[in-house]
Amino acid sequence: MRPDQVIIHLIDPMRIKDARDHLTDAEKERATSFRSQTDADHWAACRAGLRMVLAQACGIAPREVPISVGAHGKPALDPPFAHVQFNLSHCRDLALVAIAANPVGIDIERSDRAPDLPGCEETFCHPEEIAALPTGQDDRATILLEIWTAKESALKALGTGFLLPPDEVHIALETMPGTASSVHEPLLRKLGIHHLHHPALQDHTAYLATSTTVDEITYQTDFT
Repeated sequence: MRPDQVIIHLIDPMRIKDARDHLTDAEKERATSFRSQTDADHWAACRAGLRMVLAQACGIAPREVPISVGAHGKPALDPPFAHVQFNLSHCRDLALVAIAANPVGIDIERSDRAPDLPGCEETFCHPEEIAALPTGQDDRATILLEIWTAKESALKALGTGFLLPPDEVHIALETMPGTASSVHEPLLRKLGIHHLHHPALQDHTAYLATSTTVDEITYQTDFT
């Protein structure tokens, strides 16, 4: 894969057949820890979809994909496949897996989450972001969802997750791709943030963050 290329796999969890057959014993055990069978089946399907995507990239069976977890909780591949960078995000009806040659983060949210966000600005918005928000309730909700999704993709690409407080990170979405910055984490300035567009995403908001310049984003729907 070229350094300037990212492949986005769109996965419908409901169409993953025999999901648990692709999981390790530890992952099967984790699936049993969910209180809801629906949540357990959804997690197992998304995890199986991730393994199937990575198996294609590595040329091995899904159960054999060596996924480990870094110091801050970000999954990665062990050698000899550590050169394959990836990230997973999912909501109740769709999962996205980004595959790249450099660190990458992705996040997807359903658009119907937006009305719940006004009133929560100070928990995840930088003061400059709050100052720039529109006053109309619907527009404000839409922009808040954009900020939340873009910011989560950036923090996942960085590898910190929300260990870096999101209200201390400023996302600039007026350019495309956007940029991120934080007085505590200058590496954020090197990220490119891309708003994702695909027919399957019409009821969703999705963002990709990459550590290098990306000239090509391609979409695949292998398992839908």
